[in-house]
Amino acid sequence: MTRPYGIHPHIIRMVLGAYQVNTYIVRCPETGDAAIIDPGCRSQCKVLLEALKEKKLTPRCILNTHGHHDHVRGNLTLSERLNIPAFIHPEDKFFFLENGDPDLSGVYHSALDIVRDQVIRVGNLSLQVLHTPGHTPGSVCFYIPGFPGDDQRPVLFTGDTLFVGDAGRTEGPGGSLDQLLSSIKHQIMPLPGTTLVLPGHDYGDTPESTLEQEIQGNIYITDFIL
Repeated sequence: MTRPYGIHPHIIRMVLGAYQVNTYIVRCPETGDAAIIDPGCRSQCKVLLEALKEKKLTPRCILNTHGHHDHVRGNLTLSERLNIPAFIHPEDKFFFLENGDPDLSGVYHSALDIVRDQVIRVGNLSLQVLHTPGHTPGSVCFYIPGFPGDDQRPVLFTGDTLFVGDAGRTEGPGGSLDQLLSSIKHQIMPLPGTTLVLPGHDYGDTPESTLEQEIQGNIYITDFIL
């Protein structure tokens, strides 16, 4: 399923794979350069490639919010087809080592490391890396304080750290509820309330939200943090 520029004039969302991952294409409005966030399905990479071509975008990188297989399945295919690097936090690379899938092994060997507070440039667009462990040790969110030009709304791609009205599970390898709550409290909640929250899955009443709405109504914030 594709939702071109329905949530934001410079963002495409596609729901891909058996786990219905929200895969995003985010573009710089001044240059047409683009980043692909969490390409969730190897077999549906054609859909992503067609969207890039249709919108006349120049892909520059792949960004992974964490290392779970449903969020990285398309990495190797897209990286090789488009000749662009993929980035992931090094603390999540252990997921690839524990899996016998050759594509995931290839993801491990080819992915570049991202670290907290790193700024990734896509054209004139800046994406800040927020390290938000809890769902996994290397979970990150990508924060855009504003787009070049006249659209200064901040945007946060939260992966599986924060959903609409919910948060990521923590019982998997490397998961920690205490870390997850700390990440939400210290890395996400200080951001502007107008920040558009774009999660890794559509598990809420709406596909997206704002940080202000989450602070008021997300049970993980209202019951565990505030």
